[in-house]
Amino acid sequence: METYKEIIKTTKLRELFDKSYARLESSSIEIVLGNPSCDQDSFIGSHILAVMLGRVPVVNLSKEIFKCKQDLVKICDIMGVSVDELVFLVKNNDAWVLKRGDKEYPVSKINIKAFLIDFNLPDQDLLLSDTFTVDHIIDHHALLEFNNKVHSQLTGMNIQLHAGSCCSIIYRYIRHVCSKTLEEKTGSPDYKFLLLMSIPIMTDTNCLQKRTHDIDREGVDISLGISDVLFDTAKTVMEELKTLKKCEPSVPTNMIVQMDYKSFDFPKQYGRKTFGISSVKYAYDEWVARDGAEKWKQAIKEFVEMKKHEFYIINCKVHNKREFYIYNPPSTDFIEKGIYEGKPVNKRAVLNDNEITVYTVDTAISRKIIAPMLFKYLEQHK
Repeated sequence: METYKEIIKTTKLRELFDKSYARLESSSIEIVLGNPSCDQDSFIGSHILAVMLGRVPVVNLSKEIFKCKQDLVKICDIMGVSVDELVFLVKNNDAWVLKRGDKEYPVSKINIKAFLIDFNLPDQDLLLSDTFTVDHIIDHHALLEFNNKVHSQLTGMNIQLHAGSCCSIIYRYIRHVCSKTLEEKTGSPDYKFLLLMSIPIMTDTNCLQKRTHDIDREGVDISLGISDVLFDTAKTVMEELKTLKKCEPSVPTNMIVQMDYKSFDFPKQYGRKTFGISSVKYAYDEWVARDGAEKWKQAIKEFVEMKKHEFYIINCKVHNKREFYIYNPPSTDFIEKGIYEGKPVNKRAVLNDNEITVYTVDTAISRKIIAPMLFKYLEQHK
């Protein structure tokens, strides 16, 4: 990773960050906002796109949760920016604010135009603010439901479901809208920081081995080529970050469930109801044994109640096995029809506790896959 860090030092990334963050003091700002799970794809994609477009990069979760993500903390170090310099979108006493260091900027007092990446619909409460609008979307997740306030007002929307990484789409977009600048700087180190775009693409496609499309291969080839970095070097960086990412055993449960979490709206006919899905890389048996079953169940209950979800799923993939824990399924046939779609149900009790039953599913059923399946089930069972 030191190789990447040394390359980034020769670029103008730090200068561009300073210019972007200075815009935060204006009464009207344009931001780039990643999704609330804030993985490498969302974090790197939003920050690189923001500095290329002269917008403010915004992290869509709290600093406290972000600091638990050791891979992202290391990426900050590589980029030459401290966690305290980042801008976080958080909710304080039911009011949305942008927070940077000790400063807070109430969303209600700033006209914000947002470019969404790696998701396509903000929090319902955020959309209630007259000062917050969305002008662009780049994503690789399905649009579950059309939102008139958001999707009818867009200047541009680019959703490519085949892309393994959203950064692959973002990088192609950057090369298009910034083509003149990049062409003028050919041979200069100024924009070699675009090398960073290879990190989430390599991570999301497992070094171009899974869920890979031509746009992903293109993104890796060009981003590595711009800095003359070998594929094997990039693979080593990806593996080192992957190790840092597996930090759940040292993190309390109430934070684990928020580290890679997304909230989803029910179909419109249900009114304002939501469900949540957290992706976790911590084996249930080890996790529950660490906390104790009763303490673990209480932590999950408190989290779901805090988020006011109708139901909640923990999507855990460890050792090439994927299992779902489902809190408060919304109907008696939800698991059989919503999760397994009529196929045989495969379940087990964690540490012989029948109140912690988990369901084994195909390893390919990531959150990106299961969320549309559940939305479809809910639409058909109202």
